[in-house]
Amino acid sequence: MTNTLLVIYYSKTGTTQKMAAEVSKGAREAGANVVQKAVEDCTIADLSSADGIAFGSPTHYSNMSWQSKKFLDEVVLEFYILGYSLRGKPCGCFTSTGAHDDGKECLRMLELAFSAALKMHVVPGVILESTDVNQGTTSKCYDLGQKIVKQLINEPSK
Repeated sequence: MTNTLLVIYYSKTGTTQKMAAEVSKGAREAGANVVQKAVEDCTIADLSSADGIAFGSPTHYSNMSWQSKKFLDEVVLEFYILGYSLRGKPCGCFTSTGAHDDGKECLRMLELAFSAALKMHVVPGVILESTDVNQGTTSKCYDLGQKIVKQLINEPSK
C-alpha cells in the first residue's frame, strides 16, 4: 500500500511553490504517492486521504501568510468538526523568507499549529531565504520530503 503525502502551500510570487515542488519530488522519489495543492484548492477530502502532510507558507512579518492561517482556521477546523483527525500523522513545514530570523519565527508558529493543536508528529522543517530558492538552492526541501516519507514508512498512521 502506497502512503500518500499531501503537500499544501500558499505562494503569491512562486517561491514557496518552488519549495513545495521540491518537497514533492523528494517524497515521490522516496516512494510516496504525492498530491500537491495550493491552500485555496485543498479540500477536506484531500486531508482525509492523506497519510502525512507537508505545509508551506511564505513568512509575512515573522508569521505565516493570512491565507495559510485562514486554511488552518477554516478548512482544518471543519475537518475536525466532521470527526476526522490528523493525530499522529507525520508533518513537515517549510517557509520562504526575506530574513532568516523572521523565518525561524514563522516556522515555529507553523510547527506549533501542527504539533500542539493538531497533534501531528512534526519532522523538523525548512527555512530558506527567497533569494536562495530563486537561485535553485532547494535541496533541503527535497530532504524534507524524504524525511516525512521515512516517518510514513517507519511509523504508519493508524
